[in-house]
Amino acid sequence: MAGNIKATRLGDILLEKGLLREDQLQLAIAEQKRRRATLDPSDKRMMDATSIGEILIEMGYITRQQLKRGLNWQMYLRKMTLVMSLVAPLMSAAGGAVAQTTTPTTNSTNSSNTTTTSLMIQAEDFSAMKGIKVEATIDEGGGSNVGAIDAGDWLAYANQEINIAAATTFKVTYRVSSLYGGGSFSLHELDTGVEYDRVDVPKTGNFQKWVDVERTVTLPAGRHTLGLTALVKGFNINWFKLEPIVSNPPQSATVSSASSSQPSSVAVSSSSQPGSTPVVVSSSSQPSSTAVSSVPASSTPAVTSSSKASSVAVSSSSQPSSVAVSSSSPASSAPVSSASSSLAATGNTPTLSLRIEAEHYSAMGGVKVETTKDEGGGSNIGSIDASDWLAYRNHEIYAPTASNYKVSYRVSSLYGGGSFYLYDLDTGLQFGQVDVPKTGNFQKWITVEQTITLPAGSHKLGITAITKGFNINWIQLDYKGVALPVKIQAEDYAAMKGIKVEVTKDVDGGSNIGSIDAGDWMSYENTVIDIPTTGNYKITYRTASLYGGGSFAFHEADGSKQYDVVEVPKTGNFQKWVDVERIVTLEAGPHIFGMTALAKGYNINWFKIEEAPAGSAPSNATASSSSSTAVVASSSSSSSAATTVPPQTTSSAPVVSSASSSSAAAVTSSAASSVASSAAGEGTSVAGPVYLRWNIPHLREDGAALDTTELGGYEVRYRRAADTEYTYVSIEDAYKNELNLSWLEGTYVFEVAAFDKNGLYSRFIKINPN
Repeated sequence: MAGNIKATRLGDILLEKGLLREDQLQLAIAEQKRRRATLDPSDKRMMDATSIGEILIEMGYITRQQLKRGLNWQMYLRKMTLVMSLVAPLMSAAGGAVAQTTTPTTNSTNSSNTTTTSLMIQAEDFSAMKGIKVEATIDEGGGSNVGAIDAGDWLAYANQEINIAAATTFKVTYRVSSLYGGGSFSLHELDTGVEYDRVDVPKTGNFQKWVDVERTVTLPAGRHTLGLTALVKGFNINWFKLEPIVSNPPQSATVSSASSSQPSSVAVSSSSQPGSTPVVVSSSSQPSSTAVSSVPASSTPAVTSSSKASSVAVSSSSQPSSVAVSSSSPASSAPVSSASSSLAATGNTPTLSLRIEAEHYSAMGGVKVETTKDEGGGSNIGSIDASDWLAYRNHEIYAPTASNYKVSYRVSSLYGGGSFYLYDLDTGLQFGQVDVPKTGNFQKWITVEQTITLPAGSHKLGITAITKGFNINWIQLDYKGVALPVKIQAEDYAAMKGIKVEVTKDVDGGSNIGSIDAGDWMSYENTVIDIPTTGNYKITYRTASLYGGGSFAFHEADGSKQYDVVEVPKTGNFQKWVDVERIVTLEAGPHIFGMTALAKGYNINWFKIEEAPAGSAPSNATASSSSSTAVVASSSSSSSAATTVPPQTTSSAPVVSSASSSSAAAVTSSAASSVASSAAGEGTSVAGPVYLRWNIPHLREDGAALDTTELGGYEVRYRRAADTEYTYVSIEDAYKNELNLSWLEGTYVFEVAAFDKNGLYSRFIKINPN
């Protein structure tokens, strides 16, 4: 274990990430020894003050932010070390096909590194190269990247070796950037030249704006040294990483539904896989029933079990996965029967981005391929006449529900006047005419954008010219979100706190959310909704309440903005349902919504967002219940007519503070502490114990999404409104999204950020105290 312990020392981690030099680390270690020579080891405060991290900051070698990144990596690696020590005996017992994963450190060009299963290579750590340049990177982790890459340039990594006992499939992650896109390269064997992968680099908008491109490759048994060769210029690369896709399944798999109104099938077929551990697949929407049927190990035909499940979380791979499955029965029924089987599940995730090079068609009529002078090089399509066409059956895009996509066309035209339309090859559905403007030259390129709505399902697209006189280089489709109108079942949340899913007696059946208390919440990060234009929208909430008095806030899932406070009327029964209609103003663009309970005593079945009728005015979305109104249309089976019912108000209902529009649910509580919005407009006045709670912030500073599936924790900061210095509190627990402060008095600003397992941080968003 000595090697593993060394790998998780903070100094070694900072060295590996390129945040520190060896000589700086040695000076800091010497200084630490000097200071601790006379310290009492039991004095925790002084030992913390002389930690290697604090000394490195004091000496100016790293920043506080870099220290946090190193500590987050250290926490993650120590957890992985513990996990590996626990599972190593099990992995050996499974047949030894997969040895313990080791994570190599960065090696210089005159040293060699061998690993059995997993390998991460910094691009600049080549053993030989042609044509490229090494430059400082501003990517997370710092260090260097490789740039100035032209077609034919190459990188060899004879100093990095991977050794596998049997043919293994790897997930390969390439860390790349590109100003304009269009670059490409191959991954190949150094000795034999066998090519394993060809990678197209997407446009990131800047040579220092980085993304991960994930691919899957299979390497034969034996020792491998790899290389990269540029096929088309126009990209940088920071590192690439190979991780085995382990054939042994995880201990559990969850079948969840993104839309309970669209049942899907989970196909189960028998298989034999030595060393595989069966897993139980259960449906979150049917907790009391089994999700799959018992399958005899000897059966040969595939067995399909219908359930509301639409996806199975089995691995981090973007490719369809197989896991061993053991069927289960309710606890009250007969004993569990099981069989080792293979479950193949298709995802319910939309295609987020698809780039089609125009010349990569599956069929065409009339056009010609020619060399392009556009950024990124390569080829374009020209000599286009009216009725010429291009088909792309070799490219597919999937939308689980009707979804909006931004389509970017890279076009040119000497005189203008050309036009074409994009259409579905199978259905013939056309998505509107695209007019190509004059650019002054057939090799002077611009990007023309269009928004289209793709119906639910898989699509293969084509282009037909309406009028001649243009060239086209590429087409790119980027997911914007689910199209309106959209109806979301309350139980199809991505995350929640406190609530329960129960069978509903509402007209369409299914499930609803109940057992809701003040402070409970639901967020829907699994559903991005595209609002086409800034304006008023109608939101219909399907609710029920025995006594009335319940209320909730409707807000962005990350807590950045609150849109409405909804009071739930009395219906006389928790299964007597009414529609509560509200009008809110939403900005154009993608939105991820959440709800937070302000007062208990209600159930919710679903909510629906659609365009508001012309002339509709927004409901009172900010505060007082005395002035708010709601149209309540009853459609439960026990009521025959729609009625207008004023919302129920009680003296015990919480008052919503408007001190910050960033709060997910800003509630003023009279118990324990006094909280009021600041007259100065910034901060909240508090006097007493302060309770903070928040939803997960999901956007990084550059606008990219934070990976909230593997959070490391949160960082809360607060300051007096008149001050500039913050007090920081770190919470290294992804499930602890609340904080109690024993006593504060004055006007304070409170903010929170999340960080993932890699130490990447979200933006800080404001939160209001309770």
